[in-house]
Amino acid sequence: MADIFACDAFAGLYDIIIDWALEQLNDEILDAQIDGLSIAEAADQRMSKAYHYSDRYKNEYTTIKYAYLMMKSISLMELSSDIKSLATNYRKEYYLIDSYYRWFYYAYDQIEDNTKFSDIRQKIENIYANIYLQKITSKWNENFTNELMNTIDLPKQEDFYKHYIRGYDGKQRVIVIISDAFRYECQRNFLADWN
Repeated sequence: MADIFACDAFAGLYDIIIDWALEQLNDEILDAQIDGLSIAEAADQRMSKAYHYSDRYKNEYTTIKYAYLMMKSISLMELSSDIKSLATNYRKEYYLIDSYYRWFYYAYDQIEDNTKFSDIRQKIENIYANIYLQKITSKWNENFTNELMNTIDLPKQEDFYKHYIRGYDGKQRVIVIISDAFRYECQRNFLADWN
């Protein structure tokens, strides 16, 4: 596979590498490597402009990359029973799982003929819903109480105005986006783009 990976002269070689990566992901072989690179690193390399067909296969490799990153992150996830640690870990790293899931579907939907990706799409959906969400939601619900929420040093919705808006002198424009569906991971992306 390393010899094929090193060559980019023919479009068919891209298909061989994509098929190999999909096979590894479908079999959940997350430690598989090509030429010393993880599946995500290999996908990134094949998408670089140095490769002849990189634009043509960008969506396929992006789909593979985020499928791998989501699966790997979930496989390494260790959920704490402590709700404070759970909230902190979500804010630091677990939110990325939601991002990988969203970016996977975005790239998947851009593939013209995504038939050969249907098995991995189903696997991603099952892992996300039946492993990740089930684990994290049950841990959260198990440990969450109103009393406990008062002891956690996180900003509360009812204090939003007092902490973030009241300090403006009225000469500046303030835009507040309010949406229950505006998930934390989207907010992190928005904030990164804003800065």
